[in-house]
Amino acid sequence: MAKRRPVLKLNEGDPSEQRLYYLPHYVAAERGFFADAGLDVVFTRTASGGETIRGGQIPAVLSGEADLTIGGPMVTMKMLEENSAHLVNICAAVRTHPWFILSRRPMPAFVWDDLRGSTVIDLARIGTATFTFTALLQERGLADAVTLVPASLPEDEALAAFAGGEGDFAIQHLHAAGPALERGTIFAVQDLARPTGPVPWSAYIALPDVVEQRRADFRAFVHAMDRAFSWIAGHAGSDIAALVGDRFPNLPQPAMAKAIDLYRNVDLWPSDRQIAEPDFKRFSDLLIRSGWLSAPAPYSMLVRDPG
Repeated sequence: MAKRRPVLKLNEGDPSEQRLYYLPHYVAAERGFFADAGLDVVFTRTASGGETIRGGQIPAVLSGEADLTIGGPMVTMKMLEENSAHLVNICAAVRTHPWFILSRRPMPAFVWDDLRGSTVIDLARIGTATFTFTALLQERGLADAVTLVPASLPEDEALAAFAGGEGDFAIQHLHAAGPALERGTIFAVQDLARPTGPVPWSAYIALPDVVEQRRADFRAFVHAMDRAFSWIAGHAGSDIAALVGDRFPNLPQPAMAKAIDLYRNVDLWPSDRQIAEPDFKRFSDLLIRSGWLSAPAPYSMLVRDPG
């Protein structure tokens, strides 16, 4: 009788958290990298979410309902600062800012000063993205020259309103914007990845005691993820979309492939699982400037590589 593989339960949060830039663990599953490492990974969801800290995936990990989740290290930084929980980031997932500046016309020669005097619609209204975009405006002397307006409608409706003429520019991730980009009703004129630089935007997160107790299983997980990152780096968006397309049934594959290629062009996904200390500290500093943190986040307490 074949020996059963150990199982790790990965909670992905509520349906709104299932974004295209979180595709690496699907690649690992579809390519059989988890199975090759002697591991089964079961993806679970929560019925509702909203705010990551209190809404969906983090409570699942804290309660033991899930072994790990995917989300922003900013959450682990904040919870440690508040002394509400100690979680660790075990593996990189997204290595920089996945939002783009959008326009209703192509702007191949876009420069940041094109935003001067404009109204920019913040379509997703997600804290980290807003904080970082505001910091980028400040760095360029544009903080007082740009009106950043949070969308008052749900994402899809807000995107349609922007495409129809509301505001001058918008910021959004490419999961939501992908279909409109593919149709040519909006255009991605500037990524926020390269201006932001390398920061641990998203990571796989767990309780340190669980990581220690199941070190072999978590080691198998991160080694499989290394293979996934390598596979993504070597394949075009159309190949990746064909592999994971069933995981995103509401996103047409041509739009998915276009968005993935845009992400690959700005090195959105890491080359390996490691969360570099300089990148972590840079992100911590940015979050202090934004007001999210009051003191530097301790790398040694919040990053734990299972080996």
